[in-house]
Amino acid sequence: MRYARVLALVAIAVAALAGCGAASSSSEVQSPLANSGAAKASHGYIVQSSDTIYSKKAPRTLSYPTGRDNDEVSATGAEPIMPCGLVSRGQAEGILGGPVEVRLEPLGPTCVYALQGSTEQVTMVVEENHLAGLRSHARNASSVQVGGRTGWCLHYGSTSIAVPLADGVLLHVTGPCAVASRFASLAVPRVKF
Repeated sequence: MRYARVLALVAIAVAALAGCGAASSSSEVQSPLANSGAAKASHGYIVQSSDTIYSKKAPRTLSYPTGRDNDEVSATGAEPIMPCGLVSRGQAEGILGGPVEVRLEPLGPTCVYALQGSTEQVTMVVEENHLAGLRSHARNASSVQVGGRTGWCLHYGSTSIAVPLADGVLLHVTGPCAVASRFASLAVPRVKF
């Protein structure tokens, strides 16, 4: 009796698979949205073009250079803001207490201030981001005054300071909050929008 049930289930599974394979070929496979109005709006993509996941509309006070990522913020439209020009090597050495290696990383772009002979480093970027999202995902967030503005010391696995500069644009400095706020205090007045 048990053997007959197993054979019946196998026969049903084989029939179902054969039916699926016979009904479609690679040229007949259609998107699940193919017969709906959503397919026209989304142009064949899973996420409709009207979805708010990505918006091409930039804040009015900023422009994004052609061929650059949207996180590369520019006040003039010509080049993204170069964060290594916001705090000098000498100023960084005064804050970190020793010789500092300064390098520009392409993502953002981001400036990295690394204390020589140590693993201590501070990174700084001017980015398009939402402060509310950063604050809500942090383990702890506390306000701090930075360059005449209210910034936020954010605690994740590490710490950073986020200072709003314009609508949707932040100065984001990683490192211990006391150190990051000193970098941010020097940088904020130098960013012009």
